[in-house]
Amino acid sequence: MELDEYILRHIDAEGELLHALWRDTQLRLAYGQMASGHLQGRLLKMLVQMTKPLRVLELGTFSGYSALCMAEGLRPEAELHTIEVFDEMEDFIRSWFARSPHASQLHLHIGNALDIVPTLPGGWDLVFIDADKRQYVDYYHMIVPLMKPGGFILADNTLWYGHVLEEHPREARLIVNKVVLAAQARQAAYNARQRIQRKSPLCGGGLPGKLSDCSSRTAEDCEIFIVEGDSAGGTAQDARDRRYQAILPLRGKILNVEKAMEHKVFENEEIANLFRALRVTIGTEEDPHEPNVSKLAYHKIIIMTDADVDGAHIATLLMTFFFRRMRPVIENGYLYLATPPLYKCKLGKLEEYCWTDQQLQ
Repeated sequence: MELDEYILRHIDAEGELLHALWRDTQLRLAYGQMASGHLQGRLLKMLVQMTKPLRVLELGTFSGYSALCMAEGLRPEAELHTIEVFDEMEDFIRSWFARSPHASQLHLHIGNALDIVPTLPGGWDLVFIDADKRQYVDYYHMIVPLMKPGGFILADNTLWYGHVLEEHPREARLIVNKVVLAAQARQAAYNARQRIQRKSPLCGGGLPGKLSDCSSRTAEDCEIFIVEGDSAGGTAQDARDRRYQAILPLRGKILNVEKAMEHKVFENEEIANLFRALRVTIGTEEDPHEPNVSKLAYHKIIIMTDADVDGAHIATLLMTFFFRRMRPVIENGYLYLATPPLYKCKLGKLEEYCWTDQQLQ
């Protein structure tokens, strides 16, 4: 209780709408003590503000107190769907939602969550489970496939005097193991991001050894060719204009960032070299996890791989990397894909390049 009292003394006071809802809940509803209170409400709002979700799902609306608290932390373009199983609660909930300045972002569904959730579009950024404790395991198995990568699941009162975890020990171990693994992955990812920061040329770490940089330091004039291996790098170096064209050879296929865990991405040497060569760091004023391209060294980044299956695979992996880890590069129009010829045909002194088998024939 001392901790609760300390927290309550150091957080914002309860707003008029929420205070009135809390009083009305205690007066009119059975089991009013089940409603989220001021302390949990502030925690939920803080978590929403920290994670910046676009799509939020709540299982178990009850009075609507927790939904209103989360709505306070939503961005204007975000939405919150909340599901209440008891239809007799609908008028009560809607009356309070209508008084909220965030009413347009709140969507109430009445019925069993296990029936309703599959009918809603997936891609949840944040899910708050506060419904029937006996069905928590079912909710978990239903929700996980519908989450966006990197999404968050919050579960209220999972112990419930031991009824949930003790009656389902196998599922309990699975959930706990996933929590531990996620925590370890977050810490490992943080450590890996820090290593990239320390190795950044902006922090004295130097540029990748295989980078053949250009002499110009004006990003708008500079371009870098990301090529497939040292042999291609040598050929490209011979043909480049050293004033404004740089060459970065990669060693084979880079990591598939779509499948790899975050810490594995930042621990990969080739990916670290890409960050260092492009002078991109991790962390902006708005988001410590976003790529910072303010010091980007080249405004034309050209993926140039062989015109075969392996080359297409490498190009796809690189485009996936930029889409997932350096999206501002794509959004600003800095990423290009070269289309090298498949064949070089020579007849005497006549030379011609062919891009397809049909041209060759």
